[in-house]
Amino acid sequence: MKSPQDMRIIQIDITNACFHRCSNCTRFCGHHKKPFFMDFETFKRAVDSFEGYRGTVGIMGGEPTLHPQFSRFLEYLNEHKYYPKSENLLVRPAKNFMKVVAQMEQNSTFINKEHGIERNCVLGYGLWSALSDKYREYYELIQDTFNFQALNDHTNIMYHAPIMIRRKDMNIPDDKWMEIRDNCWAQKEWSATITPKGAFFCEIAGALDMLFDGPGGWKIEPGWWKRTPEQFGDQLQWCELCGIALNTFTRDANEEMDDMSAWWHDRLKELGSPKIENGIMNVLEISDEGNILEKSKFGVKPVRKQSYLDGYFARFNEKNDWLNPKGFIKCTLLKEDKIGEKIVEAISQTKKGEFIVLMTETAELKDSFDDYLKQYVLNPGSILITDDRYDLQEELGDGILAVFSPEASAVKRATYPILRDINGVTEFVELYDKNKQIPLIKKSFDSSEYKIEKNVTYALYGAGQSAKNIYDSFVKEQIKFICDSDCNKWGNDFLGYQIVSPEELWARRQEFDKIFVSSIYFYEIKTYLMELGFKEEQIVTSLMIM
Repeated sequence: MKSPQDMRIIQIDITNACFHRCSNCTRFCGHHKKPFFMDFETFKRAVDSFEGYRGTVGIMGGEPTLHPQFSRFLEYLNEHKYYPKSENLLVRPAKNFMKVVAQMEQNSTFINKEHGIERNCVLGYGLWSALSDKYREYYELIQDTFNFQALNDHTNIMYHAPIMIRRKDMNIPDDKWMEIRDNCWAQKEWSATITPKGAFFCEIAGALDMLFDGPGGWKIEPGWWKRTPEQFGDQLQWCELCGIALNTFTRDANEEMDDMSAWWHDRLKELGSPKIENGIMNVLEISDEGNILEKSKFGVKPVRKQSYLDGYFARFNEKNDWLNPKGFIKCTLLKEDKIGEKIVEAISQTKKGEFIVLMTETAELKDSFDDYLKQYVLNPGSILITDDRYDLQEELGDGILAVFSPEASAVKRATYPILRDINGVTEFVELYDKNKQIPLIKKSFDSSEYKIEKNVTYALYGAGQSAKNIYDSFVKEQIKFICDSDCNKWGNDFLGYQIVSPEELWARRQEFDKIFVSSIYFYEIKTYLMELGFKEEQIVTSLMIM
């Protein structure tokens, strides 16, 4: 087992409210009659307790953006940054949203060698979100706050292993169980956590304590996360109810079907679980020898190694344009107009997700104006302005003064009375922070990324959804190998190639020029490949903003 101080991430579970009911959810969403919402005082104590911790403090649910005080929580994080946020690249328009999210993570990543353990860490705050409309509502504040974002829009298959199986259900003896428990991959790879009931060595233990109204966790106080496995004590009782370490099988999370033993079914029924009442469960048949009968694994997928090197691109559909602008309200400013009153009038006509274009009476917008800007995720907290460098006339046209959203914090802070007194566009722009005044020039838009070189051969590292997404960027003859860290994939066919190991890639390094990494974990993979002997300049990714 691992001490929380040696974990890359420690979570704060602020709610278990969620609009999904994923199969085998680690927070048991769908089984609670009523969700919890952490109170603000507990949240403050949780944040303050991390002084001295060098890693990511995660904000998690459920869906954390559903918490009614989410914005207040983030404002507190911004007031109490134990590590500064890296540059907020998402104040600018983002054509490849997830790639910019990944770049911000890379900018905050360092190799932590404390306590004799070398691990890649992201310093600062992190958000785990399923990307609801609430995410869009809080978009500006989210980008101002987090260095790391684990986003999952649930458009692709995800594999979740059953949790609701006890080792007693599987007839696992004490001596064998202790070895399994102490080597639990989830406790080693995932996170300790804080819930409204205290701090826990394991996030699933914290969720079990909430579900069964247990005795609670450790006192939330500075340094609680320095406890070692020898000090976990009574919290280890929750391991007895958890099947995550048993390596059983997996199910697509989007099915929203929970697999469980008969014991678990009966306990959840006693709790009045909504999912049990609605029959959204699969009760497993287990033999006296402790084997799960195949006939009871209704609709499940084969067992697969828990691997995170596919990254979060596999959990986000770039074709989903719900974050992009919904439309543009054109507002012509005449010389005799009271500009402030015109702005207030335009705001009153704007629907959610729409932006306002302030322009001169002689403005000539291109027919491509709307379509061009709709390619990008625009931060509603930023204002796009023209200046002497304006070089988007061909795409947007002439006479544009500014493009902004009524949802900007700068606009909301100003209030209608202040806005009505605005005398000029410059005065309006000055309501915004300098870093959110974005010039309408090509350089402000995140269109630059690593370009595939025509006369270069590549090994493609990663055999997941993100690799499929970028495969068509290559001429097929350019790809010589496809490699992956997951040993269960080695030898399997992928995109017409046989997947090889990193070691085989090194052995056959003379057969290609560069390695293209198709993973959000570029930094970790790059470090590993350089340890094998590859040169830094050989390792590239489209995640990098050059």
